[in-house]
Amino acid sequence: MAGADRTVTEGLRRQVGWLSALLGNLAYHLDDRAGARTHLTLAGALGESTREPALTAWSSGALAVVATARRDWVHAREHARYGLQHAPEGLRRAQLLGWALLPTLAATQQAPEADEVVSESDEIMRSAIELPGRFGYD
Repeated sequence: MAGADRTVTEGLRRQVGWLSALLGNLAYHLDDRAGARTHLTLAGALGESTREPALTAWSSGALAVVATARRDWVHAREHARYGLQHAPEGLRRAQLLGWALLPTLAATQQAPEADEVVSESDEIMRSAIELPGRFGYD
């Protein structure tokens, strides 16, 4: 019974993590940057503790977006890189490259690195088989 309880608890924590990630996204779009950081940080921690790399990656990428909005390029890049360390291969990685790392590289005029990110994302899209109907990496 203890194993089943642990499984249920971990599943609930994972769902709370995804809900917190969505609340962080909503807070960002409502211009509540502190709320966004709080929810996204919680989501990332829950992603790590429940071994949900997609949640960890997505939350870190979203934190990069929040840092980019503050023009905090150092933290934006750190969050993007951390998210990419956890991102599953395929479309999710291409998305993180496109909306978390690329804006920072462009803003800091790192053209060669930005070109590499675009090339990697494009290659992922050429070979992607998941999520039929997707035509871009955002």
